[in-house]
Formats: sequence, C-alpha cells, structure tokens
Amino acid sequence: MKIVIKVIFTVYKPEKQYKGIDQLVADCQHNPSMVIHSLFPVFDAFRDRLQESNRKVNLYALEALQGMVGLLKDDLSGVLYHLVPAIVDNHLNSKNCAVYSAATGALCELVLNLDNSLLLEPFCFKARVLSGQAKVDLIEKVSAKFRCRQEGSLVVISRKSVPDQSAFISRMLACMANNGPNCPMSNGGGA
Repeated sequence: MKIVIKVIFTVYKPEKQYKGIDQLVADCQHNPSMVIHSLFPVFDAFRDRLQESNRKVNLYALEALQGMVGLLKDDLSGVLYHLVPAIVDNHLNSKNCAVYSAATGALCELVLNLDNSLLLEPFCFKARVLSGQAKVDLIEKVSAKFRCRQEGSLVVISRKSVPDQSAFISRMLACMANNGPNCPMSNGGGA
C-alpha cells in the first residue's frame, strides 16, 4: 500500500492526482481495513492534496473527503490533528465559494460521523489561531454541536450564551482538559 500511495500522490499532473483520490475513495468503499491499517501514510499523502496549490485539486479532495469520512468514521480519530488543519487553514477563508462550501461540508461530515469529543480539541485549537470567517465557522461548529457534562447533567452550549469567542474557546479547552465531569461552564455562559 505504501508504494501505491507514493506513486499515486506524488505525481504533479492534476489528472493523475484525481485518479489517486478516486482510488483512495474506492479503497475506502471496498477495502476500508486496508486504508485503516495504513491510515497515517495514506492521510499524510492525502493531506498534501488538500494543501495543493491547484484549487481544482483542493476542491476535488475536499469533496472526496466528505464521502471518506462517512465510510471510515471514528477510525479517522488518529489523523484528526492533521486533517482538521488541512481542511480549515486555507479553505474556510477561501474566496472561492465552491472550495469554502466543500470545506464546510467536510467539517459537517466530521461532526456527523465522528464522536464529537474527538473533534473538540482540534476544533478549539484551530479556532484560537484562525481569523475571519474560518474562526466564526469553527466556533459555530463547536457551540452548535458540543456538550459538556456538569454535575451529572448535560449543558448545551449555544452561540448566544457565549458573546466573547476567546473566552468561550478557553472555557471549552478547560472543559476538555477536565474530561467533562467538572466542566466549569454554566447554562448562562458565566464562569
């Protein structure tokens, strides 16, 4: 598999890159265990397609990723720290509507198909260092989807209850560090 990865993903012609992406999607569909056993080399190579200077290749990879997430689900947990930055760093602030839409679609697939607790740290970390629309989008994802345990009951965090975004991210990170049971958050967003 490693030789195939290098051959498919080290070519510079977009047509061959598309073919490599299609092969990876087919492998996820028909032989997911092979992809899972080679997860790090596969997604290291795939990340390069997400960060490709050719926007058409970026778009193609982002759209393919949406399908792969649904197939691999929580098995992607090991590569989230590589995958989330590759999705958000250049694509959520993209002026190209198709690239932006594909990036938000990929993030939505992650939220829908993975255990949300796996996404909390990479989303919060990236939200702290991003700016513009990318930061807003990640904070929306975090505030809309993540819940934190407080004294045995779930507290839903809404965007309206957290007016200061940086305080929100800091508190979400504190919550994550405490693994939920001693979450410092309250319904009203106060500490």
